[in-house]
Amino acid sequence: MELLEKTGLRRMLSMIVASSLFMLVGPMLIVVNKRIMTEVGFPYPMLLSALGVSGSAAVTHLAVALGLAQVRQECLEFASGSNWYYRILPVGFCSAATMTFGNFQYLYMDLGFIQMLKAFTPVVVLISLAAFGLERPSMPVLGSVVLIALGTMVTAAAAPEWSIGLFFTFGAEVSEALRLTLTQLILSSRKFSVVEGQYILAPVVSACLLIGGSFTELPHAWESGALRAPLEYPLLFLWAAVLGIGVNYLSYLVIQTAGALTLKVLATLRNIGLIGYGIAVLGEQVSSEQAMGYSVALVGFVGYTYFTGTRGRLSSPTASTAPTQGVKIQ
Repeated sequence: MELLEKTGLRRMLSMIVASSLFMLVGPMLIVVNKRIMTEVGFPYPMLLSALGVSGSAAVTHLAVALGLAQVRQECLEFASGSNWYYRILPVGFCSAATMTFGNFQYLYMDLGFIQMLKAFTPVVVLISLAAFGLERPSMPVLGSVVLIALGTMVTAAAAPEWSIGLFFTFGAEVSEALRLTLTQLILSSRKFSVVEGQYILAPVVSACLLIGGSFTELPHAWESGALRAPLEYPLLFLWAAVLGIGVNYLSYLVIQTAGALTLKVLATLRNIGLIGYGIAVLGEQVSSEQAMGYSVALVGFVGYTYFTGTRGRLSSPTASTAPTQGVKIQ
């Protein structure tokens, strides 16, 4: 009995620590990246995104090389040969695209406004899953998605002026939806641990970002002298790399200790916190129309989370605590 109590207490503490860090590290990375791109003078989303992913790849491979972590042989075999090109590379490319578009939008729009637009992501994900025949949404889920879409449309329409940042927001949502769809479609037969996911996917994502950044961003960064920024602000760039590594692990840890449903709820609360930060600290303005639209989208999201979560529990008793089928690298 005492052993069970200790195990339960340990699990609860792990859940609290993982959830708390998830709530802190992600927003801190967003704020740091936005500052690097808009204030420090390093507006290069691909190169900046590569910091955290490359760090994750290096840390994971070093840990495995030193015997501190293990990767199953079956996972290595699965990620080799033609599977690497047809399964691993597409997921890695979509992950890199998500991060690139995601960072680009902070160059053009307010922090809080971007968090409001993120509410539209479940709509794009559902469309993508349905298009590939992986999802048959129920009427309650469809109704919730319609609310999300309407609320987000009101929020976007209430923007003071059209911004190219809206294109990057939509690009981030589409690439994220494709990443999730491909993960479910072609990696569903393998359940990677967080170490295995980072070991296999992080180098691919890093390579996509570095190759893309070398062609599209590095020449301009060299000509403009922006490459001096990491030397002038070494701690800030180091902080961005450390936070990026943390983000790559924390989503999985929250799923492992608290469940996927908790991750969705925490991510939404985190976005709301960033909206408040933008208003209170950065002096961003949120109109009544934007607030109303976002409120409608949140109601839709609550319904979406409830109905999809209920269906998952009915179909599988362990759906909320099962390891993720693919590790999100962000």
